[in-house]
Amino acid sequence: MLNIIDRGRNILQQTLAPDEKIFFIGFNKCGTTSLHHLMTQHAIRSTHWNNGQLADDIEKLLSDKNNLKKYLSRATAYSDIIYSTHREQIEGNKHFRLFHELFPRAYFILNDRNLEAWVKSRSNHHNGSHLERCMAAWKTDERGVKTIWRQTYEAHTNDVLDYFNGHARFLHFRIDRDSINMLIDFLSPSFTLRARGWKITNATKQG
Repeated sequence: MLNIIDRGRNILQQTLAPDEKIFFIGFNKCGTTSLHHLMTQHAIRSTHWNNGQLADDIEKLLSDKNNLKKYLSRATAYSDIIYSTHREQIEGNKHFRLFHELFPRAYFILNDRNLEAWVKSRSNHHNGSHLERCMAAWKTDERGVKTIWRQTYEAHTNDVLDYFNGHARFLHFRIDRDSINMLIDFLSPSFTLRARGWKITNATKQG
């Protein structure tokens, strides 16, 4: 765990530079829980999923940028921006352009992994209940859901990489092969993190 001096630095940084947010704009099942825990262990205020309320709240505030900025000012890091019911599916990470407009000094991280491994993990997530909700919401079968997931994943990845091409505060971080030190170095101009605070949690069984 980070020592008290370094934790204090992160707390002070968030007070002095409240617009330096950290947006993890990959999908759920791409290390979001682990990244959330890494943030909280280092005294970085982090909001993760919140039973889908995070994505739902953002969606409701899209037409009111001032109130959306106020809403997103409550924390520093955001991850797992998804809302999933039998009637509606929201992938809130698609609003990365708006997040960047509201917080131009923010750090953006595309947390990523092998596509087929991600599809398999999502299929098994919560004993398959997420897959079932998607089937109901989109009125299709398992094969149809997986096709939509792949298309959405590939389109989002291409959009993000095109938009942030050459941007100094963007990192494409592959959780299944990149060292956590890459992420630590990326955030080091503003935040102090230690590799010993990193571990993969909430991994879905792939069986």
